[in-house]
Amino acid sequence: LLSRSASYTMACSAGAAPTRQGGSTLLAVVGIVLLVVSAFFGGPGGCFVSSRSLRPRRRLDQTVLPRRAEQQQGVVYVCTASACKADGAEGCLKMLQKLAPKGVQVKETGCLGPCSSGPNVLATPRPASDPMGGKGRDARSVGGVQQPAGVCFTGIKSEEDAALLEPWGFKVEGAGGPLGALRLLVRSTGADRVPWPILLYVGFNVLRLPINVIFHVDLLQVISQAVRPS
Repeated sequence: LLSRSASYTMACSAGAAPTRQGGSTLLAVVGIVLLVVSAFFGGPGGCFVSSRSLRPRRRLDQTVLPRRAEQQQGVVYVCTASACKADGAEGCLKMLQKLAPKGVQVKETGCLGPCSSGPNVLATPRPASDPMGGKGRDARSVGGVQQPAGVCFTGIKSEEDAALLEPWGFKVEGAGGPLGALRLLVRSTGADRVPWPILLYVGFNVLRLPINVIFHVDLLQVISQAVRPS
């Protein structure tokens, strides 16, 4: 090819016109060389295909998405120890299994504490910021049972209580409104873990103080006089 190209160049410089047959042959050779070079470097229409491109492509909906879904799956643990069982842990377990969305499992576990405010529930995985109404906790081992990090909720007895698990996909109709907001506020302050006699005493004194300051009336004396037998 190089010798023919050199002969063609020398002929042109000498003023000798190449024959029509020689020019056609040269153009054909140049075209073949260009096709070979294009095929070798993998250009359009190239015949050299990398082994990576020959591998079967995985369908996104069959491989990648299920793995992401597995990462987003959650597990809700219900304490079935003696104290929580006495507070209705078995009913709580069945209720959460009924309300659990697709991909969320509900399992039994050991003591989660506090035992006086059961049945208690541990929702996993733990989100970046702990939701209101629950208390975040790190992974721990209780009685030889490893419990992962998550958010602990106390007193999960009704479907309205289960609405606190909304970050894990639980949907409960009619759980919003003023009562739902009040329930969430009480749980956020931790007042639901305080025995009700103490709550009643503290609440009465909180109400008693401003009335005494504003109206100069002592509620305790008023109640005492009202219940005192005549």
